[in-house]
Amino acid sequence: MTIGIDIGGTNIKSVSLRDGGIISSHSVQTPEGPESIAMTVAKIIESTEVSDSPVGIACAGEISPDGVVSADNLGFDHVDLAGLIRRHTDRRFVICQDAHAASVAELTLGSMKGARNAVYLCVGTGIGGDVIIGGKSMRGVNPSSCEIGHMITHMGGKRCSCGNHGCFEAYASASALSGMTNGKFTAGEIAKRAKDGETEFPTVWKSYIDELCCGIMNCLILYAPEVVCIGGGLSLSGEFLIRSV
Repeated sequence: MTIGIDIGGTNIKSVSLRDGGIISSHSVQTPEGPESIAMTVAKIIESTEVSDSPVGIACAGEISPDGVVSADNLGFDHVDLAGLIRRHTDRRFVICQDAHAASVAELTLGSMKGARNAVYLCVGTGIGGDVIIGGKSMRGVNPSSCEIGHMITHMGGKRCSCGNHGCFEAYASASALSGMTNGKFTAGEIAKRAKDGETEFPTVWKSYIDELCCGIMNCLILYAPEVVCIGGGLSLSGEFLIRSV
C-alpha cells in the first residue's frame, strides 16, 4: 500500500493506494501554523494500517532537497517541515513540490501519459506548475524553477502573495476568481452559477477565463507543449472549464 498526502492552502488531502487503485481518501481543513500542519500530517501517516507503507507528501511552495519549505500560501518562510513532521512520527516519507508531484502522476497515469513535452498547471488557492521537456520535468538551478504562477502577466498590477506585482497567480488562481466577487462565492460556486447562466456570473467567469488563457498562451508560446493539463481545485469544474478555455 502507498500513502499520498497533499498539503494545500485550504485542505490537507490524503489517499491510500494499492496496485495503482485508490482504496480510501480523506480531506481535512489545513490548520494554521507549521507545527499544527506537521502534527496533522503525522497523524495521517500514523493512522495507516501498514507500518512500512511508502509515504509521499506534496506541498505548495519552494522545497529544498532536505524538506525545508517556503510557501506564501501557507505562511512558511524556510520552515523545516520535514524536521517538524519527524518529531511526531518515525515513519519514512519524502516531500516534494505539489505541482511537480501532480505532474508526474499525470505523466505516468493521466492525461499527459505518453507526451514528451507538456505543461501542467495546478490552479487552486495559488497556481503551481511543471514543464515536461523530452519526457522529463524541467529543473533550474534552484527550487523556484517552473513557478508558472509567478510569471508576470500584468506589469505593475495587483500585489501577489509573493510580494511581487502582476503575477499570473494574482489574476488566475481560484482565490483570484473568488476575489472577483469580493469573496462572497468560492471558485466552484462561481463556475456552477456561470454554467447555469445566473445573472452576472457568466461575465465574471469570462473575465477570469481571459486571465487564465493569458498564462496558458504564454506557456504555449514558450514551450510548444503537446498537452496542457489543468489540475487543482478548479479542475473540478470539468468539461465546462475546458469548453470555456
